[in-house]
Amino acid sequence: MDFGAHPSRESLRAFISTMVVNQALVTDELVEERFADATAPGAQDAMRSMGMSFWDPETAEDGMLWREAHRLRKHTLLTWGREDRVNPLDGAFAALKLIPKAQLHVFPNCGHWAQIEAADEFREVTVAFLNRHKERS
Repeated sequence: MDFGAHPSRESLRAFISTMVVNQALVTDELVEERFADATAPGAQDAMRSMGMSFWDPETAEDGMLWREAHRLRKHTLLTWGREDRVNPLDGAFAALKLIPKAQLHVFPNCGHWAQIEAADEFREVTVAFLNRHKERS
């Protein structure tokens, strides 16, 4: 929320730092790239609009997607960082129980950005899952 209220490289760096366990991934280049995207024309308005949708009684219910998770009938891969501070691991277990054909892969020593922080293992797990569950006509 700090970045949304006061966009700066420092507040963005603090936010990105909560997304990963391995702080070496929070490079000046990453901060610059994300800062450029986050401050591009319209980006701040979009971020505020998305954030406000969680607080607006007219739209708050729209974001409660977990209520519909039990209706998913396709094989589903859930990937989670064990040290995720955005969506703690308990959320993975709730999803695993709700989605009938779900399987879960937990990445150790990993935060919210598993696809970045554990990129090689994430790719291996995802490709193997997709190869096993190709849609058949």
